[in-house]
Amino acid sequence: MKKRPHEIIVTEGTLDPYVYFVKRGTLNVVRTSGRKVEVLTELGVGDFIAEMAHLGKNKVHSASVMATSEVELIQIEADKIYEVLAANPVWLKAMLNNLVKKIEAANAKTGLT
Repeated sequence: MKKRPHEIIVTEGTLDPYVYFVKRGTLNVVRTSGRKVEVLTELGVGDFIAEMAHLGKNKVHSASVMATSEVELIQIEADKIYEVLAANPVWLKAMLNNLVKKIEAANAKTGLT
């Protein structure tokens, strides 16, 4: 699936039935508060999108994700994510690395190391 700059992939507070793997391009993870939009982080090749909503307890997207360049994504049905990861150890490693980066970023924001 391809997206152009400024196109939204997932929207904060919603849930769609997919997890996405970034094959090409860059995206911003953003959170909106009133009229203020805060960029939380940038994603790129090898990152996953929407895995937290499907693997965690929240079950909705905690932020929106917007393309900042031409983007190519692999769309994975969320209910098959465990099968896909089991069959693709490289993707499993990428997802684990992605989750560790998110934990480290959260720890840095709160002063934990």
